[in-house]
Amino acid sequence: MQTVTRTALLIFLSCLMIFVALAESLQAQRGSRRKYQVDWCRSFDEAWVEASERGCPVVVFFIQDGEPENEAFVVETLRGQAFTVLSEKTVCLIASRGEPKAHRELKVRVGDVERTVCKKFGVVSCLEHQRIEKEAFLEFFDGFIDTPHTLVCSPDRKVIDRFDDHVPPADVVGLVNRTLRNMGSSLTRSEFQKIRADLDEARKMVKDKRYGQSWKMLEGLVTKKLSQTLMEKVRQTLEEIRTEGSELLKDAEVKIRLEKFGEGVEILDQAITIFSGTDVERSAKKRLKEIKKDPRAKSAIKTFEKEKKARVLITEAEKLLRRRNFVKATGSYYRVLEFFADTKSATAAKAELEKLENDPRAATTVKKYKEGQAQKRFARGERYLTSGNKSLALKSFRQTVALFPGTPAAEKAKKKIDELE
Repeated sequence: MQTVTRTALLIFLSCLMIFVALAESLQAQRGSRRKYQVDWCRSFDEAWVEASERGCPVVVFFIQDGEPENEAFVVETLRGQAFTVLSEKTVCLIASRGEPKAHRELKVRVGDVERTVCKKFGVVSCLEHQRIEKEAFLEFFDGFIDTPHTLVCSPDRKVIDRFDDHVPPADVVGLVNRTLRNMGSSLTRSEFQKIRADLDEARKMVKDKRYGQSWKMLEGLVTKKLSQTLMEKVRQTLEEIRTEGSELLKDAEVKIRLEKFGEGVEILDQAITIFSGTDVERSAKKRLKEIKKDPRAKSAIKTFEKEKKARVLITEAEKLLRRRNFVKATGSYYRVLEFFADTKSATAAKAELEKLENDPRAATTVKKYKEGQAQKRFARGERYLTSGNKSLALKSFRQTVALFPGTPAAEKAKKKIDELE
């Protein structure tokens, strides 16, 4: 009987331990997410930077563990709906010497990162609120203070107002609202996070030389009600884009002064493409329009425009080759040879065709294409000849020889040319 009782007791204790473990696990998953939770800033220095960028006050709460008035203030104000909703418009710091053993810390996952969070206050760790307490105390006091103690500060670290006792939540809310009204428009934390993410993305685009996209995003930010600090960062990034564009336009001018019009036009065209929608694009278009009126530049511009069209076909062929579409790639290269024979791209196309002819994977396909196209061109010449159009017939035969040398049709075309000349 005793053995049965002992076994039952062990089973009961095991179940109890599992239950406690599950409860703690669920609590850890929930972390600090209460119904109403202040989104505390985790660093004293970061608080001033964020407040400056948002144009909002910093609210610092000093809390003493175990004091009835302090504990009541935590429950009524720091976990209450009125202030936690309003806290979204401010930067909040919790300053407490509370120890991890007393507060209990939880492991919570924030995105892909696991963090330690103080169970009592949420969001921050005990180490963080202890560090904030030391730094804030040294910043604002030179002796003892009564707690709970509330400080409302401007972004430049000046104390605007304070409470040095336990006051109702309505008083704290009233104090913060008065400060917000006096400071004017400011960003809520969620608004700030969205704008900050956009600004970071715009700056990344500048590094990636996606100037047009960055400019468009920054122009959208300029229309918003930003703090002076954030607006300055937006303007600095816009100016950085202008500077990059100005350097490119200067390079174009150097080429133009040396009468290297083709190179100058190419640089201007590049500026129009990568600085789309910016002041740089408008300046480049204006300068390009002026150059096109210069009689000396006409030939160079015509050559550049042909080269540009040829490069489009070369790029198309490269994409087709990556997909192993040898027939269409070969066709693109031959169009370059036919329509843009006097360009640099034509030389590149000829070299690529030679590679394909020597590539075991593509040789048979390229040969069939080449012979088929040569025969079509030769047949066209014969139709011209039958209709009595000798000049167009000769043109077709010559193209057959020039574009498709070594094919049976090219050999026949040579004979026709000899007969007609």
